[in-house]
Amino acid sequence: MTQELDDFERKVHLLLENITSREREKSLSLENQQLQQQIQQLEKKLNLATPPSPKEGKSANPKIFAKWDSYVVAAGFVMALGYGTYKSVHSIAAGFHYHKAIDLYYDDSFKEAIDELTQVIDNDPEHVDAYVLRGSAFELTKKYDLAFKDLNKAISFDPHNRCALQFRGFAHYSLGNMDNAISDLSEALEPSTYSSNFNCNFSGTEKIRSYKKRGQCFFRQGKYEQAIKDYTSAIDVTKRYSSDFLLPDRYKFYRPELYHLRGEAWEKKGDLKQSRDDEKRAKELGYHEPEGSSGE
Repeated sequence: MTQELDDFERKVHLLLENITSREREKSLSLENQQLQQQIQQLEKKLNLATPPSPKEGKSANPKIFAKWDSYVVAAGFVMALGYGTYKSVHSIAAGFHYHKAIDLYYDDSFKEAIDELTQVIDNDPEHVDAYVLRGSAFELTKKYDLAFKDLNKAISFDPHNRCALQFRGFAHYSLGNMDNAISDLSEALEPSTYSSNFNCNFSGTEKIRSYKKRGQCFFRQGKYEQAIKDYTSAIDVTKRYSSDFLLPDRYKFYRPELYHLRGEAWEKKGDLKQSRDDEKRAKELGYHEPEGSSGE
């Protein structure tokens, strides 16, 4: 993790802890001028903050950017406090536990993340993001019944929640339910699917992951042309942000595997030249095939 991210994380944690502590003593209100001033000062600092550079060797990986995004979300939560959006002790406690859960989730500490998210839900039973993230954590730990329960709950609150649809699609894939997985992933990728929840409208990372997983579904079904189309769409998303002045080439880490997967699909389709070209490109980008992998 970069020094910049460490510093930013520390600032957000300290302020959230400070706000949570104050809220226990006094209900937050628009008249709390001192707290509002503190939040406004943080807002200015966050506007000047810069994300970790993707050129910093081992730190340059998708999780770093995902964690950076989580701090931006947390900062938005803190700023919302200053404008009186969250006024109850329970809402603030839920936000604090949710921020901690994001850290744990992206550090692959799924059991601990689930514990934090359970506290979020205890404080705010309609916290859609918590159900989505806990559902994903259950899916990643192969607790599929619990994953479906949480993701279905999130979708009941927000029927167009793209992240919930995506993670439910991942769970269906893991259980071999390709048709259901394709259905959920297709709805998540549909441009007209727009969640009322700001935090669950797709980033480039989520589009890449959904195209890749749907491509793998089609591969398993022997629909190689459709698999190739999805892998190509995922590759295109990785290139779309290559000139981003703030986060140049932030999605390049996905490209090697995507070229490899598309190469496998070309081979199954019988186009050996395209397959060799993609496999060559994958190796040039640093792809190393894990043992026992095929279209997965």
